[in-house]
Amino acid sequence: MKKKIAFAVSALALLALASCQSPFEEQKIEEDKFNLTIATYSEEGEETVLKELASSYQKTHPEINIIVKTFGGELFRNYMTKYASNQDKLPDMIWMPDDQFAAFADGGYFLDLRSFYEASPETSYSNYYSSMLNAASYIGEYKPLSEDTDPKYGIYYAPRDYDKIGIVYNTKLFEEYDIAVPSMENWDMNAFYALCKSISAKLGRGSNRVITLNSWWEPVYTTLFKELGGDGLVTAEGKCNLGSDANRAVESSLYDNLFADEKIMQSQDNDFTRGLTFMTVVARPRVAGFKTKMAGLREDGKSPIDFLPMPCKSIAAGCSGYGIVKKHAEEVREVKGEKRTVKDLAWDFIKYIITEDGQEAAGKTGLSVPVLKSLAKTGEWRKAIDASLNHDAWLAGEELRLTTYNIYKPNARAPLRDLMTAFMSNLEKQAEGKPEKREKLISDYTNEFNKKAEGNLL
Repeated sequence: MKKKIAFAVSALALLALASCQSPFEEQKIEEDKFNLTIATYSEEGEETVLKELASSYQKTHPEINIIVKTFGGELFRNYMTKYASNQDKLPDMIWMPDDQFAAFADGGYFLDLRSFYEASPETSYSNYYSSMLNAASYIGEYKPLSEDTDPKYGIYYAPRDYDKIGIVYNTKLFEEYDIAVPSMENWDMNAFYALCKSISAKLGRGSNRVITLNSWWEPVYTTLFKELGGDGLVTAEGKCNLGSDANRAVESSLYDNLFADEKIMQSQDNDFTRGLTFMTVVARPRVAGFKTKMAGLREDGKSPIDFLPMPCKSIAAGCSGYGIVKKHAEEVREVKGEKRTVKDLAWDFIKYIITEDGQEAAGKTGLSVPVLKSLAKTGEWRKAIDASLNHDAWLAGEELRLTTYNIYKPNARAPLRDLMTAFMSNLEKQAEGKPEKREKLISDYTNEFNKKAEGNLL
């Protein structure tokens, strides 16, 4: 059992760290400017959007030199753990995702940003999706300082984007195999299953596959279990609920309609970019990279990709953003007789990122759906890549918050997520997920999950 878990989590890490080769050279320190360091995930999309934000900000702030570093091929949580006992080596600011920051925010590594948000009407809480601000609290709920000053209600990174998952499809494959783009009028899981089966029926013995579903990823499995009638992946008492009758029905539905057909499921996203897979489920930041890598698949000038919403009433929404490292926050830097603290320098850049100019700069890259509600229908992000594409797919459905693990202590959440990832990875396999093996999967992962969860409720 433990070998299976280790394999699945290792596979996840390798997939997450694919495309880690940085296309950028790190900037150098400039003695006559205020130097501000920021580290981000070593992935082309994240680096691209941050480089664009830094470049556009510096055009109107020539006294600032923003030095973008990367995690060097590591996940955020591993990068933070590496420097947990030597915080001097951390940057001034850091990018973080909503599913990995909680233990470090609880541990006091980052500033609570509420006082900064509340200092200006430009960053009024009401301008943003409240769910994203909640996601930046390590207990999943922020409160204005006027309501409660307890640090647990703090905002520990400023969300940059509003990420719902969606489906990207290969337009050329749809045309070649005469697959009709489904009507949104009756777009639900039954229609989705039917689409996948109809494509599978047209495939021969070649290497084409229908979809990379990424069901092991929290936004995907949370969305699917909700849509298919699951009754929660954990109970109110913090116990693993994979074996409930309702959740067993979800597992059977997914396996019978998708996972059991080897021509439907494809686990490698690079097969989508190679033009071998019809669809993939991702968040918006992955999309610009897809179009770049797939540009040569069509010779007629049409976009190689377009978008469909997830076939669900409620669709998971998450975010990533930027925080200020507490270790450096009070440091004073001086340039040409002017003194400024790191926290003020960092917040000024963050404020740019989360207000209209920065949101539009990020949107132009095609990698970011604005966290500003005012730009949902009119922002530059809707023109990026190709204005004719179905950008509405990324705002479809009611918002589903990712709160499954918030009932546990922050430092216990990562291994529990890893176990759920490993279970879904095995369920998705044609051989491992079959009914005669599924009972053992449910039993083994439930027991392992409950051992790790014991004593870790908030």
